[in-house]
Amino acid sequence: MGGAPVLRCLVGFLLGGALTLAYSLGGQLAPSDTRGAAFGWLALGVQFGTALSPLATGGLAALSLRGAFV
Repeated sequence: MGGAPVLRCLVGFLLGGALTLAYSLGGQLAPSDTRGAAFGWLALGVQFGTALSPLATGGLAALSLRGAFV
């Protein structure tokens, strides 16, 4: 249990960096007239994934604890 807080902090830093990079890349790739919609879809995907990941991981853990970590 001693390493869990360190790993959680590491995941938080990596996720923050990944979102920053995703928004930066989206700003470069999306045309200026559709950039707002592109960022809206990106935000929707992030929130949808954040909401569904505990359900999916819990379902996998119910079947196999190893499957939840894959």
